[in-house]
Amino acid sequence: MKQPDEQLRNALLNYSRELQTEPSPIASAVWLRAERRNRRLAIERATRPLRVMQAIGLLCSLIVCAWVFSMHSATSTSLLLWGGLAIFLVIAGCWTMLHAARRLTF
Repeated sequence: MKQPDEQLRNALLNYSRELQTEPSPIASAVWLRAERRNRRLAIERATRPLRVMQAIGLLCSLIVCAWVFSMHSATSTSLLLWGGLAIFLVIAGCWTMLHAARRLTF
């Protein structure tokens, strides 16, 4: 009976020595990583309605652009150019906001 007990004791001692030599993660680093992840998820949830509205704005701009260019025969050339420029700027602004909202920086 002494033999299996001695083997078990030695195995447990070796296991405990191995655990003592392995470095454990620093609790503050783990906590900081979890807090950063929670903050990023909260920002993504909070900005979701803004991204939806920006996408809708971009879609509406494209529809208006198609409508203005389909009626170009009834309008003057300068009005068409100014309207096209305004629509382009709105689309560029919406696209920039959508692109910037996807890259969150901390």
